[in-house]
Amino acid sequence: MINSTKILYTYIFLNVLCMGAYAFDKLCAKNHWRRTSEKALILWAVLAPFGAGLGMVVFRHKTRKWYFKLLILIFILSHIFMAYKFMPFLEV
Repeated sequence: MINSTKILYTYIFLNVLCMGAYAFDKLCAKNHWRRTSEKALILWAVLAPFGAGLGMVVFRHKTRKWYFKLLILIFILSHIFMAYKFMPFLEV
């Protein structure tokens, strides 16, 4: 069995980092600094879609890009599916 508490804390930490990446890119966009690439932001969204979604909403960043919205929705649904599928293997 795998310790679910460690996995949960790691997942929350990744989502907070992802939200920070979106916040940092928004700050760079406002100040005309060098930006984070869209590929990097999408990679963050693959790992932590809830943080990416919150980062988009809270910082109003990348909200005009339809493919960001679609990809983040797909990633969120896939993470929910994987969590549901692998829950029996986790220690409660």
